[in-house]
Amino acid sequence: KHGPKPLQINSNNQLDEIIRILTNEQRRDVGIIVYYVRQVEMIRDYLAQKGIPVAWKTGDGMDLDFKTTNPKIITFHCAKGLQFTDVFLPYCESFRYEDEKAALYVATTRPLEQMYIIYSGSLCAFLPPATSDIYANALIQNGPF
Repeated sequence: KHGPKPLQINSNNQLDEIIRILTNEQRRDVGIIVYYVRQVEMIRDYLAQKGIPVAWKTGDGMDLDFKTTNPKIITFHCAKGLQFTDVFLPYCESFRYEDEKAALYVATTRPLEQMYIIYSGSLCAFLPPATSDIYANALIQNGPF
C-alpha cells in the first residue's frame, strides 16, 4: 500500500541475485521468505558456501536471532507476524495451489520498505503479471530463456 513498489527479478540464478543485492547494497534487516522447509535449508547452505552468514528458522520451536544483521531465512508459515525492512521472495514461479496463495499473501505483507519478487521464467498466476505497473521496474532478465 505505502512505500516503494515491489521490484521483480527474472533470473536463472535467483540466489546469486540475492547475494548481489545483499553485498552491493549493504542491506541490514533482510528476510528471505520461502514456502518449503527444504528451500530454507538449500538457501542457507548455498549462502553459507558463498561466505554469507545467515540466521534461519523452519519451525515453531526454533528461535530466530533478531539481534544479528545477517539475513533471516524462514518459511511463509514462520513469517506470520514478522516484518523486515527488505524481503526477498525467491521461486515465485512455482506457486500453483490455493493453500500456497494464502501463504504467498502473508509473505507479501512482510516488508517495511522493499520487496524483491524473484522468479525464473514466468511469474506465478497469483501475482500480477510481470508487465503490470504495480512493479517499480521493468523485467530484469539474466541468462537465456
